Amino acid sequence: MIKLGLMGGTFNPIHNGHLMCARIAAETVKLDEVLFLPDGEPPHKSNSTLESGVSRFNMTALAVWGQPGFTCSDLEIRRSGTTYTVDTLTELKRTRPDATLYYIIGSDTLYQIGKWRQPQSIAQLCALIVIPRPASEENAAELARQAARLREELGFEIHIASESGPAISSTAVRTMAAEGKPLSDVVPQPVADYIAQHGLYGAPLHQMTCQLSQTLSPHRLSHTLSVAETAVSLAARFGENPCQAHLAGMLHDCAKGLDAPTLLQLIRSGGISADEVELSMPALLHAPAGAALAREQYHVTDAAVLSAIRWHTTGRRNMTRLEKIIYLADMIEPERADFPGLDEIRAQSLVDLDKAVALAAARSAEYVLERGKKLHPRTMELARDNSTRV
Repeated sequence: MIKLGLMGGTFNPIHNGHLMCARIAAETVKLDEVLFLPDGEPPHKSNSTLESGVSRFNMTALAVWGQPGFTCSDLEIRRSGTTYTVDTLTELKRTRPDATLYYIIGSDTLYQIGKWRQPQSIAQLCALIVIPRPASEENAAELARQAARLREELGFEIHIASESGPAISSTAVRTMAAEGKPLSDVVPQPVADYIAQHGLYGAPLHQMTCQLSQTLSPHRLSHTLSVAETAVSLAARFGENPCQAHLAGMLHDCAKGLDAPTLLQLIRSGGISADEVELSMPALLHAPAGAALAREQYHVTDAAVLSAIRWHTTGRRNMTRLEKIIYLADMIEPERADFPGLDEIRAQSLVDLDKAVALAAARSAEYVLERGKKLHPRTMELARDNSTRV
């Protein structure tokens, strides 16, 4: 059996204090893994300042990427209705039978957990790891007494960490964001960038977003931000780098608002290969030109990101997982106008990336051919090569 720590919370936004508490908990009982679970609709908090579940999950995915032993799940975000811990624990017991569950909480929560839904069931499903507040704020004797009461009355197994958590709160981070203060000392840098690029919590917009707004229409910019959000979620779900996915999503349409001569100049000056079909179809030029523009004006040097931008419109054979994620995110993002088959593609994107891409390519081919337009051979190849996966 592995020891699985569960770090729940609104993460509105996730900050360095959350990560530190997870590390303290991991050390306290030698956890093998800590799974971060952003709340869907928590029963105990007002939604007036709560960002969307997608944004909070995405920030969590960006925060834990590359952190040894840390993972995240959108289990609670995807569940409809109010989120209750007992339901999450029951589901995890079913899907992770190999794991002994440890629920990580702050000391304040220890005084409230007896009022949660089905506390006795929670006690049977998991142990608790309690992270005390800073020493100047914590009554250690009263905390120990509360733990003893819960052990006796409800049967909880409780571990109180010897190290306290840091004095930082999501409320303070939101205030700093609204005031335009730097966030890199209180949240991981990818989270700070995400907040600024999406203007969360009233934060001033990031330079990249402002630059995109100079050439993209408001509708196209909104689509771009939605694609970036969707790409992060897909990357986290399928084990890809969410930072790369977010950057590629932000810039996938960076050349969309430019005229054909400018697009052709970018392709030529950037040394991007474009075939005769693309050169004869202006609607396809923004993808190769976008890769050149991302490198020249947005200073992107990551070849994987540039390739995902390059192939996001037509697709191609043997796509990388990141390329598939951007190709798919462009088609299924929430603001995309409805079309036949969209719900099926979105549903498949929750469970199987390859099958979702196969459906997306097939539908794209149908859409183009139904309208008597010319279909790029690469899209046809992508749909044909993946047809057996549907």
